[in-house]
Amino acid sequence: MIYARNSHKKSSRQQSEALLRLTGAQNSIWFDQKVHPETIGYNIGFFIKFDGDLDLERLERAIHYSMNSITSLRAEFLEVDDTPFQRILEPQILTIFRWDLSQHSDSHNTAIEVINADIRKPFKLTQGLNFRTGIIKLSDHEHIWFGTCHHIVLDGLSGSILIETLAKAYRQDNQSITDILDSSELTAGIENDFVYQTSQKVETDGMYWAKEIANIEDPTSLSNKVLTNHSLPFPETISTSLSRESYNKIIALSQDNGGSAYSVLSSAFLIYLSRFTQTDDLCIGVPATGRSRETRTVPGVFSNIVPLRVQLSATDTVRELIRKTATKVRQGYRHTRYPLSRIVNARRKLGLSQPFNVNINYETFIYDLDFVKAKGRIHSLNPGPASDLTLMISDWQGEGAVEVRLDYNSDLYSKYDVENHLSRFIYFLNTLPAQL
Repeated sequence: MIYARNSHKKSSRQQSEALLRLTGAQNSIWFDQKVHPETIGYNIGFFIKFDGDLDLERLERAIHYSMNSITSLRAEFLEVDDTPFQRILEPQILTIFRWDLSQHSDSHNTAIEVINADIRKPFKLTQGLNFRTGIIKLSDHEHIWFGTCHHIVLDGLSGSILIETLAKAYRQDNQSITDILDSSELTAGIENDFVYQTSQKVETDGMYWAKEIANIEDPTSLSNKVLTNHSLPFPETISTSLSRESYNKIIALSQDNGGSAYSVLSSAFLIYLSRFTQTDDLCIGVPATGRSRETRTVPGVFSNIVPLRVQLSATDTVRELIRKTATKVRQGYRHTRYPLSRIVNARRKLGLSQPFNVNINYETFIYDLDFVKAKGRIHSLNPGPASDLTLMISDWQGEGAVEVRLDYNSDLYSKYDVENHLSRFIYFLNTLPAQL
């Protein structure tokens, strides 16, 4: 059973809100979506599985408050003289869909089907808000809350802030949308981004990346197929787990070798790519928040993907490669606000393709998902389009296993191929500490 709770109406004041520029990250997404109007690759989402006694009316109040507090979720988009802008609407009562699957024999899998169907519904960027949310009842003591949206209104950091705000709002249960302040924080963040995009620093960053990825001709891939044109498909997914024991050993490696967990995991992926492709000059995509020191905690859409190029040597030990990768990550960190779209456009003028098609993303969740008499566990869905392959590693904290996932373009890979790659990579991670 499905039914909607509440809806929103636009007031005359909402219609007259000031137009704001798009951030560099939003512009990249906007024009990608415009070139590929039918793609749903930029549809992203998450859900929280609750176990325990959950007050649904209280949860709805927390949803209204937390989702309205992420100002970028209230953005609607329009074009003026072929230039995209966004307008932030006032906080409002949202539409929250409800399903009751408690009478289904397999309520959990049915709920996942509901969520997967929702995330595959297209958003029309210029026709209202670009997110959907709902609550699914599995049983009297099991529920799911999910949210799906277009990537142009939410990035990874903003999603983290949303989840933390939801849990806190539920526990306190003393805030409403009337308590939400104006959108000045996001407006300041957008202005900060514009200042960067028009500064000398952006030219300096552009020169850094041009030098860093010079002479890269074709991006690395684990597929032997070649796509005739660039596409942004909604990825297929294969997931498995890495034991907490093996993961803790990898964390210890990072501490012993002066790098981060991300550096060790990236090094492992680079070694795997090198061995499979017989290539020693590798470039993969790595995520960055795309924020300055002043805006590092501002919810919005500023995130970016930048190249990580590492040249392996036959004499490199695993320890040396970890340190080399860590150095490259630190060097590139100072230039991570430079939009990938600028890198790609500069290469296209030279007749070159995008420098990478394979990405690695590492997430670690430190959320206090305490909902009074219920506990919640978050699950991430599609992080964005996969032109080739994306490795996702998610540490949910606690004592449980770590999720390792490959999101892939089904035009390039079969399910069988990806399952084999994932199995071999997990084996390699398990044996990595012994190779030092």
